[in-house]
Amino acid sequence: MSAGKGYIIIMYTNICTSQDLGKLSITLDSFSSVMGWSIDMFDCDKVLRIEASKDITISLIKELRPSGIECNLKGIFNKRPIDTE
Repeated sequence: MSAGKGYIIIMYTNICTSQDLGKLSITLDSFSSVMGWSIDMFDCDKVLRIEASKDITISLIKELRPSGIECNLKGIFNKRPIDTE
């Protein structure tokens, strides 16, 4: 991926257990466009932050729903390079 391309995807989730977290991890690892992710388990909305080379929002929601994991999109942001000048 070249600098400046990609997305930061922010989602609210209902992740509560380590089993849910394991399912989320396996699912996110199956997306080759995901470069990194984190989840704030201390936040009441269990905010998930994903760095990806393309928008995977709809596919991710469809993959997780059968496992009982709900994700609601908060926002998608274009990733921009850091200005070094």
